[in-house]
Amino acid sequence: MGQIIMLANFVLFAALRNAPGLYESFGFKDSKPAFIAFVLFQYIVSPVDEVIRYLTNLVSRRFEYQADAFAVLQGKGQQLKEALLKLEETNKASMNVDPYYSAYHYSHPHITERLAAVDAELKKSR
Repeated sequence: MGQIIMLANFVLFAALRNAPGLYESFGFKDSKPAFIAFVLFQYIVSPVDEVIRYLTNLVSRRFEYQADAFAVLQGKGQQLKEALLKLEETNKASMNVDPYYSAYHYSHPHITERLAAVDAELKKSR
């Protein structure tokens, strides 16, 4: 997925690099410096990159939940919970993470979110 996004960025930069209206709107009438094109490209693409990053985080988190549900389906739900708690103890991460912050910034669900999802799957499987 990252390679596709990078390719799209290169293609968009190449298209933007040759756009005469962009340079003229910022006062560059005679020259088209590549550095200026790069800076303007970063300003234009930054919001799009944030949206793409959020969407890729959502996909990654969904895959993580699916993997946890598969473990529960295989009868390994309790062992998964124990392993997650060991990871939490080893990493000494915060147990109180805002779910919105976690959804936006983390590509994997926080351990408390995963434990809740595993518990929900265990209740469904009974």
